[in-house]
Amino acid sequence: MKMPIIRVDADHPNELVDPSAYSRQINFVVKYDGAGELTPKDNVQTIDFKRTVTASPITGKIIEDGKYTTPWQSDQESFSDVVVPVVPGYHADKKMINGIKSVDSIKKTVNYAPNGRIIPVDPDNKELKDVKQPIYKTSATDATQVESGILLPKVKGYNCNYYARRSRQGTYKPIKKDDVLVIKVGKNKATDTEAAKALEKLAEEAPAKIAEEKQEPAAPATEPTPQPVEKPVIPEPKMAETSENPEAETQEAVINFIDLDQNGKQLTSSGVLRGMPGESINDLYSSEIPLKVIKKAGYKVVFNNFDIPGVTQRFSNNKVMIQIFTIGLSKKDSTEGNN
Repeated sequence: MKMPIIRVDADHPNELVDPSAYSRQINFVVKYDGAGELTPKDNVQTIDFKRTVTASPITGKIIEDGKYTTPWQSDQESFSDVVVPVVPGYHADKKMINGIKSVDSIKKTVNYAPNGRIIPVDPDNKELKDVKQPIYKTSATDATQVESGILLPKVKGYNCNYYARRSRQGTYKPIKKDDVLVIKVGKNKATDTEAAKALEKLAEEAPAKIAEEKQEPAAPATEPTPQPVEKPVIPEPKMAETSENPEAETQEAVINFIDLDQNGKQLTSSGVLRGMPGESINDLYSSEIPLKVIKKAGYKVVFNNFDIPGVTQRFSNNKVMIQIFTIGLSKKDSTEGNN
């Protein structure tokens, strides 16, 4: 006697046959972590697989390679690429998660870390209170990058030395106010510093000049007539005039190497580089040697917005903003999800 058989699939279900035998679903989940309340929601993609099976209408048993049996078929061939979302104030360890072809569910994780910031400190390396600490701005097009420029805060009563060479803290020095000079927050910071040094030298020489004028030789046989001693005039520091042509202003840039495993702690820095607008920064500085040394210590480059293939970094034409480039490094494996 011939055993009866039936077709079973999503359009022809049977209560004796488990639906997982002819219909199943797999997911591609990209999970985000590390950005607090700004952490993006999970990105979930779904692919449905379906087929038709041959089964016994009496027992519900699946008959392999039966009359109605077909291969599994999906509604799409592979999962799509996932561009990692940009989160303000944070940078990610991956720019994109590549979509792949799979028959099983996949889960990937993207980790965010806070961007670096400028911490104003006084000459004793003490953090200035109630002063803004500007945070590097995340690139609008790449979640792993930060923008090169950052505005330093103006602090009343202090001048800033732009950027410390060995730390990520901007050093602010108090403005001197006494009988001799007042150092102003000038139009050209580099010239302000030079003017201050010149005035300090004049101030040191002033007492000696005054004493020298006091030692007038007395006239013989007559009482010397007291002469008023004039205090030498210390000229007001002449600040460099701002050129009407902005292209005549010296611009500045810094390349920082940071440890992403230590919340952006600085490993080293190029120091302040100076040049005219449009001049090549790459001609003044190369990251090749520092990176060789850092890589020998076990670090890998996670992001680098200074060494961009085919791009020559040039000094900008913005005299109020220092160009800051950042090279982020980590000892952790950052290749997950990029295969």
